[in-house]
Amino acid sequence: MAGIKESPVTFFIKQILTLNGLKSLGEYLYESVKLNNSDLRILFKDRFTMKPAGWLRIALISLSFGGAIGLMFLMLGCALPQYNSQYWPLFVLFFYILSPIPYCIARRLVDETDATSNACKELAIFLTTGIVVSAFGLPIVFARAQLILWGACALVLTGNTVIFATILGFFLVFGSNDDFSWQQW
Repeated sequence: MAGIKESPVTFFIKQILTLNGLKSLGEYLYESVKLNNSDLRILFKDRFTMKPAGWLRIALISLSFGGAIGLMFLMLGCALPQYNSQYWPLFVLFFYILSPIPYCIARRLVDETDATSNACKELAIFLTTGIVVSAFGLPIVFARAQLILWGACALVLTGNTVIFATILGFFLVFGSNDDFSWQQW
């Protein structure tokens, strides 16, 4: 094996290891990862909420992924050639935008310290429910009027389910009144 020349990367890694007094790359990784429990707790805390930072990142990535999947189903219902490429279902995008608005306005106007039900908050939930039901009803009306095919309607309804679950998940994860709230955005 004397004829095989060492690559520059291998040579560089060996030099770093010998400077640190270590014999192998595995020993170096073991020494660099060896932390006690208190170091791990400090490492994974978010400085604003004292919640594990990894949990918030996973929630945000999951919500982004859910939104992308829901929009993919909507676009498939519109653009697939077997469904005659009708773009009428894109009107549900207005419902996606409108659905969180009543609840956001009510959260700004209502005092959260009151334990009883509030008429403003109940009206906001009622309006949001009407918007969500309309978003599910519109593709069915389009399919009954034969503007779109039933397969496209099924894809749009699947997209609606995923998108509204994502919107609900956003309010469940970031809707509390702690320091890391959507109200600061």
